[in-house]
Amino acid sequence: MWVDFIKTITDLFNRIDKDDKELREKISILLNEIHLLILGVSDNLEKNEEVNLCSQTMETLTDEIYESLKNYIRVEDMDKTYKTLKHCSHIDVEFDEYDNLKKSEFLKDVANEIKTLSSSVCLIDN
Repeated sequence: MWVDFIKTITDLFNRIDKDDKELREKISILLNEIHLLILGVSDNLEKNEEVNLCSQTMETLTDEIYESLKNYIRVEDMDKTYKTLKHCSHIDVEFDEYDNLKKSEFLKDVANEIKTLSSSVCLIDN
């Protein structure tokens, strides 16, 4: 799921005109917010605290990313892209078969990858 999310965002981002700094910055900010949200979920899992409302927040963020990048999505890929982004909204129920510590470690890795992507968004030249 997360590999698909990162690959999808990277592929879409690579289609953005390098001179569209405003859009690049907006995507970078949204990705950073996702990074922080995932870290928060990871921390809560580590402390065995309840994780709530993150799905709604994640859904809002992925909706914003989709809306911002939809002009760069091929028509035949729109449904798949939307579903990939939406699927990541359910971070609090993903990997139910693992204990909280394993989930937390995995989500920290995901958050770091998204942070790296966020940081690189404004640096990439097409």
